[in-house]
Amino acid sequence: MLESKDVQLQVIYDGAGNAPSELAWVDQAQQRSKHFEGAEGLKPEAVRVLGHRRLKELSMKKNNITRRVFAILLVAALPFAAAPARTAHESPGPETSIWVTAGPYVRWVNPPVNPPTWWAKRSDAWQMFTPAGERKWPRVSSHVSVLMTAGYGIQASCLENRTRYAPRNCTDLGISNEQSLDQYFRYIKARHLGFAFEIGLLTDTQVAGTAIVAGCGKEAFGRETSLRALFQKIKDAGGTIDYIRMDEPFFYGTRSCHDTVPNIAADLERTINNIVKPYFPKVRIGDVEPVGAGTDEPLVVGRWIDAFNAATDTPLAFFHADAAWNGGPVIENFAPIEQAVHQRSIPFGVIYNAGDEITDAGWTEHAIGHFVEAESALHLHVDHAVFQSWTANPTDMLPEEKTGTLMNVAFQYLLPATILSLSRSDDPSAGIDLTDSQGKPVAAAQITAVAVDVSNRWGALTRRVLSGKAPVNTAYAVVGIRANTEGVKATSNGEADLGAIILHYRDASQTPRTWKSAYATPYRIALSPNSDLVKNLAAPSSTCGNPAVSLAPDSTYTLEVPMSATGSADHAGYVALIFFNSQCHPTGRAFLYFTPSSRNLDATLTDSAGHSRLSLPANVRASGSELRIYYSGDNAIHRPAMIMVRSH
Repeated sequence: MLESKDVQLQVIYDGAGNAPSELAWVDQAQQRSKHFEGAEGLKPEAVRVLGHRRLKELSMKKNNITRRVFAILLVAALPFAAAPARTAHESPGPETSIWVTAGPYVRWVNPPVNPPTWWAKRSDAWQMFTPAGERKWPRVSSHVSVLMTAGYGIQASCLENRTRYAPRNCTDLGISNEQSLDQYFRYIKARHLGFAFEIGLLTDTQVAGTAIVAGCGKEAFGRETSLRALFQKIKDAGGTIDYIRMDEPFFYGTRSCHDTVPNIAADLERTINNIVKPYFPKVRIGDVEPVGAGTDEPLVVGRWIDAFNAATDTPLAFFHADAAWNGGPVIENFAPIEQAVHQRSIPFGVIYNAGDEITDAGWTEHAIGHFVEAESALHLHVDHAVFQSWTANPTDMLPEEKTGTLMNVAFQYLLPATILSLSRSDDPSAGIDLTDSQGKPVAAAQITAVAVDVSNRWGALTRRVLSGKAPVNTAYAVVGIRANTEGVKATSNGEADLGAIILHYRDASQTPRTWKSAYATPYRIALSPNSDLVKNLAAPSSTCGNPAVSLAPDSTYTLEVPMSATGSADHAGYVALIFFNSQCHPTGRAFLYFTPSSRNLDATLTDSAGHSRLSLPANVRASGSELRIYYSGDNAIHRPAMIMVRSH
């Protein structure tokens, strides 16, 4: 066996010169690295990748292949095998366009019966387009490429002049011209920005079999008269649509309306050519679609893009991925979807947002964590970084330097990159180095880490808690367990272990009650793509054909579930409270998803050389755990960073 002593041992890995493709070349190089460092026990201090012409070709491609090449450069530490840190040249730069969703002034009056969660939120957006407001987002405004809004923002805005579609102007409505749609487009034109309009373009495919299904596609669909009115209003305000971002036509067209891909593509072709282009002949059409958990998702996305391109004879201008950010297989699909999009020479974008959080600070913290995970840990090459929210949080757009605003997420994204790396060690600790984009050490930086039991080998359940309020018209609740069905999907075999489920609630008389599951613990659930689990647990009474507890409407509850799970079971199942009204109609659900156990490790500070050591418990080192190491940034100088490593 080769050993390195006083002389540094360097190894060159490459693929065969006659490899049939770039991916095959990379796979050969990776196999050689695994052979020498695995079977042969080689421990080089330095690693090089040499690909001659093939490597040069790879470096010219805007896809994930280049990152796959360099993924073998960082050979992990301890018994961990780490993915590489994001390199300095991958930090956001001219090749990454910043897209921001911010619309004109809207007077939030006459809310609908069931207003959406974003109703009357981020109402300071119009100030971004005024001289005073622009001073509150100087960094982001100097980098933004495209401003985007949706149909409601155009429909509810006012014009400075009366028109056929807007017979009352801003003055008539008591609104300042500074808040007009005209001012919105003056800002866009003065700063040479692109304008993207997010709208549903499907008009004919609300079909399941032969029956029209009204509203089956929700936001993916539009009426011709409404589309024409919106387009004319934009023109009346002096605006031009540079991009249309179709609102999930594939998802709603196929999965909600059960139509065929050729029909959907043909419908879009008619709408684009007959309705859109007569108003805006040079408009470019892109798409946003949700990222699913299926292993075939990249193939499905590729086929959809091919069908659209064939039907319209015009390639998509971009493809934006909309993720639920709930971990597990959905996140793992980002890289292959990015590759599928880039193989078709189409720009790839990701919407960086968060779910329904309780606070603005919580929302922005999670949104920042998502772009760090996507680009620093998963090494996605993102052409469009999109900052958008359609939830109640965050409340405000501005200012950019204030934690808890939407523009602060974009502000953090634009900070200079930092790089986390892991060094070899034979003792129960990990060596961590943090450098800036110039390779200089970052001192006095706090490094945190979380160990995740993705192999379910710690032998202990950890308690998960969900608290909330029952819907106002609730009368009963069923406690159920679901796996690979009813909104979740298992993409591979896995397992989840549950302890006793405990529900604290108030019954119909507002008396505090506690319910506890009766099954033997731990209750193991084997997950598979080929089997589903629908289980409603025994309860004090039976209502509407199900075991249930009586629940006071609008009352508080707390659901406690000790659990553990493999990484493959992450979000592939859940424990749910299923609410019903007195007529046995469902009124909502609350979920605790299957997730692996995790534990926070001791935080450390980097020294003057940007180095620190992280102690690793024995069960973390020996159990096939995943280690997630974070640097949260400093909100002004350095961008957050993250790496994920896995023990053998």
